[in-house]
Amino acid sequence: MLNSLGSLEASLGQLDRAAQHHEQALLIARQAGLRRWEAGSLGNLAQLKTAQGHHEQAERLYAPAILIARELRDRRWEGNALCNLGLTLQALGRLDEAHVQLAAALDIARHMGHRRLEAVTLCNLGIVEQARGDAVAARATFEQAVAVAQQLADRRAEGQFLGYLGLLDLRMETMARAAEALGRAASLLEAVSDRLSLALVLCHTAELQLKQADEGLARETFLRAEALAQEVGSTEPSELATALASVRLQLDREPLSSPRG
Repeated sequence: MLNSLGSLEASLGQLDRAAQHHEQALLIARQAGLRRWEAGSLGNLAQLKTAQGHHEQAERLYAPAILIARELRDRRWEGNALCNLGLTLQALGRLDEAHVQLAAALDIARHMGHRRLEAVTLCNLGIVEQARGDAVAARATFEQAVAVAQQLADRRAEGQFLGYLGLLDLRMETMARAAEALGRAASLLEAVSDRLSLALVLCHTAELQLKQADEGLARETFLRAEALAQEVGSTEPSELATALASVRLQLDREPLSSPRG
């Protein structure tokens, strides 16, 4: 129950509360000698640390989670941990290591027929490919992730994946594609109340609006993202906090535009 509550809170962006419940679950699992639940709680807690930007802490939590999963021959938990570890290693700049872990996770997901894990792994792999400078491969991988999420009718995952696809298009300066992907992402994430992911997408949308010379609208979008970030308690050096700081810096460079009307 504590694990489920923590996962629900994480999906709503309540990361500090989620971490408390996963820590309690981990303590109970260890006291009771429940090795599978211990591995799961370690993985859940590590995923939260990554979301909060504490990547070194996350890596230290993933290591025992993977060892326990392999000890129990639990391929599902192993695949989940490898997938999330790959994203953590990417954030630490260790792109080759990240690619190896994600490739292993993708093999496990496809061997098991675990479609949701496949979708998340594909998204993480796309992030790594983009970081390596291979935009073509990243776009194809993100599109595969979106397609699997659509097949699963997983609106939250589809919205998250579209957000990364939209950011890639923004970086490639294919503005029409970026606007379409980010708009769809925002609608999906708002519908499922994923405030954390929505705030991140709104940051990318504000950056797009700045590139389109609509500084007034960009400020409105940014203020909405900032309000959501305050609600979920986003702190440095998380992905959202970094995105907010980047857009804030760009807005500070822009002169105030005349009112639209």
